[in-house]
Amino acid sequence: MDEVGLSTPGTTPSTSRHPTPAPSGNLSSSPALVRTQGSSTPSSSTQTASTSSPPSDNTTNTSTTNSSESDGRFFRKKKPAAHHLPTAQYEAGETHIVDQDRVSVQSPLFDSEYSMHSAEQVSTERRRTSWLASPQTQQLLANMATNSQLNRVDQSFLTMPGLLLESTQVPPDPVRELLVRFGLEAESRDRYVLNVDSVTMDQVGLQKLMGSGCYRAALELTCRFLSAHGQGPGQRGQPAMHTHRTLQMWLARVALLMKLGQYAVAHNELKAFGNFDSPDMYFEYYPDAYPNRTGTMVPFSLRLLHAIVPQYASQPAEAIDRLQYVTDLAASILHNLESGLTEDGQSPLPEEEREASLHLWNQRLLATKYAMANALLASKDYDLAIRTYLSIAVIEPASAPLLYSLSGRIYLQLGDLLSAKDAFHAAEAKAGDTSSDVYRKLHSTHKGFIDVTNGRYQDAFRHFQAVLRVESFNPVAINNMAVCLLYSGKLNEAVQVLEELVWKDPPSHLQAASICNLCTLYELQSARANDKKLKLLKMVAKHCGDGFSVESLKLST
Repeated sequence: MDEVGLSTPGTTPSTSRHPTPAPSGNLSSSPALVRTQGSSTPSSSTQTASTSSPPSDNTTNTSTTNSSESDGRFFRKKKPAAHHLPTAQYEAGETHIVDQDRVSVQSPLFDSEYSMHSAEQVSTERRRTSWLASPQTQQLLANMATNSQLNRVDQSFLTMPGLLLESTQVPPDPVRELLVRFGLEAESRDRYVLNVDSVTMDQVGLQKLMGSGCYRAALELTCRFLSAHGQGPGQRGQPAMHTHRTLQMWLARVALLMKLGQYAVAHNELKAFGNFDSPDMYFEYYPDAYPNRTGTMVPFSLRLLHAIVPQYASQPAEAIDRLQYVTDLAASILHNLESGLTEDGQSPLPEEEREASLHLWNQRLLATKYAMANALLASKDYDLAIRTYLSIAVIEPASAPLLYSLSGRIYLQLGDLLSAKDAFHAAEAKAGDTSSDVYRKLHSTHKGFIDVTNGRYQDAFRHFQAVLRVESFNPVAINNMAVCLLYSGKLNEAVQVLEELVWKDPPSHLQAASICNLCTLYELQSARANDKKLKLLKMVAKHCGDGFSVESLKLST
């Protein structure tokens, strides 16, 4: 499995790589997730809520933290922050850490077969595991291959990771803890969520936990698995055998840590891997376990997660450096392929295989460009971020309307209304037919954002309402409608709009960001806000897994 997709509770694992519409309007001040928390977005009284692979919530969290979510940034127009009221959100889009050639999460995570029989299988494996090792690593592996007496290298050249976050440090189910704290004993007894002991210790069990939003239990599964392979708590710095299975489990673990907002832990646990270029990161280092297999055991998506994690640990410059390293090597592989050679440049490649390899590596390079644009956005290099997004639009024309729209929203956040309008017009032009749903949705959304910028909230409300005539469930429009109603002095109507969003289909719409926005409105509306929040907590207990962000409920004891 090349990537484990993560999504917010109640949704299926996401694999989208494109900027996705993010909800509008933040209303409060609770910790939020963003493709990594620790957002360096332009100052605002709002915050986005949780993504990987760095995964995606279509509603904004009402928070005033410096965090932002798992691989993208959302920008909102700053308003005078009395009571930390909501503001319209100009989302700068969210791109998931994904590579298009990923194997589905349904694919075997723990392969039992190492041998490959058909030529097609061998070719596919070569494409997926190709990487350019450093000259030093190439020499070490070559020495092992030619000298049967040399079956190990100095430990200083090897990777010896270990877990820094033990399962006991992660509350197993914060939702149940809240139920108990507020005396909701019956709801606590009735709450049922999967745990690590109720699933098999394999890919199927991991998939069940993640699919049900039980990210904490899934994290415990990774802890047990890696501990059994000598890479658990307290084992860092000790020799360990790596396999394709353990590295896939590290991919799942890092994605889960990011989903749960444990960015510093993910960053520190990955430090033991360096840049994944040690000899024991390659199949050739283990000829007995992997006879006749070559290439890297490291999933490409793990390389991308490793590159973007610093962005969420408040080190965007380090993320940019790492992404540039991945970009350069991917570009070198593409150069070899375009020259008619294998990925490593060592031998000619048949045309039919070359085309498949070119497609794979172009998609991987494209995923890296998305991640780079997000990192530039996080580092506040807005001009270069916009230029990078628009360069992607040239490579991937189907995404051009969204990418130009994204650029316009960044310009709005920066206060450049003229440039924003130009970008919006370009987005609509690239959407094609003015009668198409894509054009109509973009046009109405853009009009709404511009009206919000100019303080014309009633006009903006009508434009966001028009979006719903094209797409009946659009969290961006719905959240912005609530924002417009609030700033128009219609608090009760704003509450009603968000309540309809949340209660219409609880399994799908009980997202932390929407809950946080609604709870903020409750605080503005009534002194009995806690009673309404507890009603939401009961609904969360029925429909959400252990990964739900209870901070979004803003419950006070």
